[in-house]
Amino acid sequence: MDTIDTIKYLPWDSEFYNLKIGSVFWVPKMQIEYVTQIAKSLDYDLLYIFAQHDTKAVDSKLVDCKVIYSKMLSKGLKDDSIQLIDNNVDRETLYKLALISGKYSRFKLDTNFPNDSYNRMYSTWMEKSINGEMADYVFVHKNHETIDGMITIKIENDIANIGLIAVDYASQGKGIGTKLIQSIENFLYQIKGIKYIQVATQLANHNACHLYKKNNFEVITITNIYHHWLKDIRL
Repeated sequence: MDTIDTIKYLPWDSEFYNLKIGSVFWVPKMQIEYVTQIAKSLDYDLLYIFAQHDTKAVDSKLVDCKVIYSKMLSKGLKDDSIQLIDNNVDRETLYKLALISGKYSRFKLDTNFPNDSYNRMYSTWMEKSINGEMADYVFVHKNHETIDGMITIKIENDIANIGLIAVDYASQGKGIGTKLIQSIENFLYQIKGIKYIQVATQLANHNACHLYKKNNFEVITITNIYHHWLKDIRL
């Protein structure tokens, strides 16, 4: 396959950042010089390069080691403090939690993006999750009437994918993350056809990795993600 065919244009990212962005799944035979030449000829600003093997030849900025955890869906434990959101949900609190969920995000760590990019992306992700575009269900943890945790779920075939999950800084270390996971498992277990629950996080996010291992998730893939900038957008 020619390298030109391996660059996949990403319309949502491109529109959101007002850049031409593509993705490449790296294979050992590729040469970064040739990929760069082709990308520049197609006027790309940025490539996301995904690699699951030795990537010394990529020669780009490593921004994430993405870990996907998965487990077979089990019954879980229902907790009355975990509730499905309604139309009156406190959106501002959910936006703040969304930013906490992405604190290790490559879109925050890569300073080549404009300063507000991370905030805008995660606020938009949260809003589209609330509206049902990027999530089928949004659950929150309530301490009395105050929301201090949330989790979003998107169903694809027989897999329930956790999109965003976060606990307010002041409430961390109290087992709320486990309550969120257990409660949504209990909810999903009753829906016919869902067999697995899956989540992606960053290897550097030790607390998240510990949470998933504690709840019997297993690693299924680890992918190095590089940002290969073809233009300096800060100029």
